[in-house]
Amino acid sequence: MIDGIKFIVVCVVAADWLRYTDMKFKGTYEHGTGEVVDKTLICVYKGLTFKLKPSTIEEGKIILEVSGSLHRYRNNGGRNNDDFNFQSLGEVIRSLEKYGIKAHEAILQNIEIGVNIRLPFSCERFFDGLISRNEAIFTEIEETGFHGKEIKKQESNLKFYDKERQQSGKPSNLLRVEVKVNKMRQLQSTEIETLHDLTDADKIINAGYFLLKSLESIIMFDGTESDIQKIQDGAIRENFLAWKLPGHWKKLKDYQRTRERKKFAEMSERYGFLNLHELLINTVRTKWNELLNKNESGLCKDFTDFQDNNLSENESGFSESGFENESGLCKDFTVKINGEIPARDNNGEAVELLEKNLFKIKNNKFLPKTDFQKNETLRRCKSCGVDISRKRPQSIFCSVRCRNAASNKTANKKRHVFENGTTRDPDV
Repeated sequence: MIDGIKFIVVCVVAADWLRYTDMKFKGTYEHGTGEVVDKTLICVYKGLTFKLKPSTIEEGKIILEVSGSLHRYRNNGGRNNDDFNFQSLGEVIRSLEKYGIKAHEAILQNIEIGVNIRLPFSCERFFDGLISRNEAIFTEIEETGFHGKEIKKQESNLKFYDKERQQSGKPSNLLRVEVKVNKMRQLQSTEIETLHDLTDADKIINAGYFLLKSLESIIMFDGTESDIQKIQDGAIRENFLAWKLPGHWKKLKDYQRTRERKKFAEMSERYGFLNLHELLINTVRTKWNELLNKNESGLCKDFTDFQDNNLSENESGFSESGFENESGLCKDFTVKINGEIPARDNNGEAVELLEKNLFKIKNNKFLPKTDFQKNETLRRCKSCGVDISRKRPQSIFCSVRCRNAASNKTANKKRHVFENGTTRDPDV
């Protein structure tokens, strides 16, 4: 869910941090004189880097900057290729309180939103299918230890990489899907600003919508050039060869790219190619709900509410070991999502909330994608009668050929009237 992170806490007392025996801060000193070269003190602890440094804004104030992986911190600095769910995220944030970090005062500067998903095939095949995201083209990740593709932009980076290969060096089917938000204004619509906001189920759901929205415009194709060469229709074969090239999509305008994507999807379905994009969206949505709705033992059927700081330890279900109550089970709180209590199925399980309204969030900045809505009005081509309900509302014909045929027929009628002085249809 939330892994990599960077946040700051202003006005901390440096002496309080230096007294923690399990955290060893180091500074930079001149070897000969012992003079302090850099006033920044650094400690690397359980996958997180803690920095104490003077404030550049207020003289005499100290800033604590924390960066690294919350997931690795949960695993004592170990691997982060297992599941890291909503409950585990809350446990980590609460555990940082013993070091004096107040979650509501910790201002986020960047975070990584993502999930690890199992594919029915190798990650390599998935990478081969990535073409572009709108006009932006996927490139190989240059970072050492990463095998995958990314799109880097100033405000956010979209990454896909082989998670197990990062840990063990061996290719696998465990795919990491991740958006690194470099500028927090990107998450303004999710209302995530502080570390405490990451313990709010509503806001974590919004983060899930943000992740899905980031994947919405990806163009993918699960077919090789040899597969395309088997298509007998020459014109369609040439179209597929063009669609597979990232440069083809980069040169198109927005409206042209939208039109081409629809045609690409229709032709891919007609010729039996796997819809990689649909597989990605559905798998990510399912995984996000799984991490949000249940704890590791699968005993929590509701989201766990960490929001009320006025609850006592027993009332909130917290213990020193985590989020368990006296019976050892996760305390069952019902959290309202956008003012509504989550619906339940016959087994008492919470209904998947992300599926209910795919890209809609609280302030309605992300509206549902029209491709996922059913068109109730059936419209047909004026010339041949083929169903054109999936085309633009302004469309009258299914193709250029039908449009030309209708235009020619009209022109013939006008010519007949001009030549013979009658309105009789010349085709009758």
